[in-house]
Amino acid sequence: VKLRRDGIEGLILDLRNNGGGSLREAADLCGLFIDVGPLFFGKRGDDIEIFKDPNRGAVYRDPLLVLVNEQSASASEFFAGTMKDYNRALIVGRRTFGKATSQSLIPFPDQLVRGRAFLNVTTAVFYNLQGESHQGRGVEPHIALPAASPFVYRESDLPHVLDAGSIDKRIPFERLAELPVEELRDRSEDRVDSSPVFEMIDDLFDELEPLLSMPDSVSLTTEDFYEEMGPIRKALRQMNAAEEFNVSAYRASLQSFDSGSADPYTKLLFEERLESLQKDPYLEESYYILTDYLQYLDDSENSGKGRR
Repeated sequence: VKLRRDGIEGLILDLRNNGGGSLREAADLCGLFIDVGPLFFGKRGDDIEIFKDPNRGAVYRDPLLVLVNEQSASASEFFAGTMKDYNRALIVGRRTFGKATSQSLIPFPDQLVRGRAFLNVTTAVFYNLQGESHQGRGVEPHIALPAASPFVYRESDLPHVLDAGSIDKRIPFERLAELPVEELRDRSEDRVDSSPVFEMIDDLFDELEPLLSMPDSVSLTTEDFYEEMGPIRKALRQMNAAEEFNVSAYRASLQSFDSGSADPYTKLLFEERLESLQKDPYLEESYYILTDYLQYLDDSENSGKGRR
């Protein structure tokens, strides 16, 4: 609502490294961007529950882009997946973590276990409106961007990962118009391929890959250990430097409401965050993608096809 007062044309929601949280909050967040309808299924034992948008009407109806990566997990994946199902948002970045389960902690009685001990039990698995689950698979983006780190793991890399399969359950819902994914993807790939920053990151990945395999032995003396780790530390420093460049496509600033009402400490946090936004090549490419989408909508409107 605050952003709409400033007359924004498009919104980028950055869910990178967002490990999730409450599914009810994820459902409420979905409700800000779609009118009304089902969101996803939850299966507990033999019972299947439908999570629905609890509120009629959408707060924001203009173009939306959701930025995700390998550490976008759980509730953030449900949001991204639902926006993708409804054609409500462009999903950009990397395939997400792949966690579509919920767990409960059950304490053991003190008389059975000395000290505090708990059992972590999976109690529910979640599925999209076609009966498919992103458990162990993740949500695929419409437009993929290069990986930001060579140290990547997902749910599927963990021991004893649960295979959720699918359920024989479907529910009709009203999708929005198809997104111009292919056209936007082609333009993004051209920019990324010609970007010196992404080229540098790709070269560093090639340099790091042979260094990341587990060694047969590790030196126990400080001097030898630092010497062995030297090439990795050097490459990581170069990667951090490559990702901190000055964005030229936009200038990060606060929306008018928070810029006038924040206390000094909050303003300091805002300033630090704004500085990081100004040095993010992934956010810059997302900005270009959203700008291309806005131009596509304007061209469609001018040609008589109408704006979604």
